[in-house]
Amino acid sequence: GRLQEPEMLTKAAVAITVLASAAEAYAPSGGVLQLRAQAEAGVSRRAFGALLAGGVGAAVLSSPQSAEATKARTGPNNVFNGEYDDPKHLGCPREIKVTGAALKPDGTRSRKLQAIVTGADGNPACDAGVEVKKWRLEGTVQSDSTVLIDFSQKGGPANLLGKWEDGGIVFPDGNKWTKKVFVDNSPAAKIVGAATK
Repeated sequence: GRLQEPEMLTKAAVAITVLASAAEAYAPSGGVLQLRAQAEAGVSRRAFGALLAGGVGAAVLSSPQSAEATKARTGPNNVFNGEYDDPKHLGCPREIKVTGAALKPDGTRSRKLQAIVTGADGNPACDAGVEVKKWRLEGTVQSDSTVLIDFSQKGGPANLLGKWEDGGIVFPDGNKWTKKVFVDNSPAAKIVGAATK
């Protein structure tokens, strides 16, 4: 039959312990781990959900260290994300998108964030009417201020280290990709800007 309340809380505590260890090992945790822990402990979904909703699960499942690290380093928060000007290829597009950690052949995730670098080269500039050759390169973000890019598909070095300095990426040969800054002059941006002053 139904579990008595003290027995239900004991089983729920076991389930939360199992779930917490799974969350630590596989953060972020998914619904499958939660259901498996719940089934092993024999706790009803309603009782387990009530404990989670009551804040116990939120405290156990939150992993501020890993969440903060990801939040600060991926998407628009990463300094390398954006479009760039390359003085060696004037007018040619350069863009870097920092994504999550790459999937390795063994099915695990790399500890480094992946950087997808796209662009095109002209002869050498991308002037109007000049045929351009598009390319896509991969790299990894090594730290908050360094990125390692594989330029071998373009005939360059396999592991070229770029360092973030003064609004751009400086490469060992002295070339600097300067990050483009876009100014939003739309009416909506002006209203928001005026409201925040």
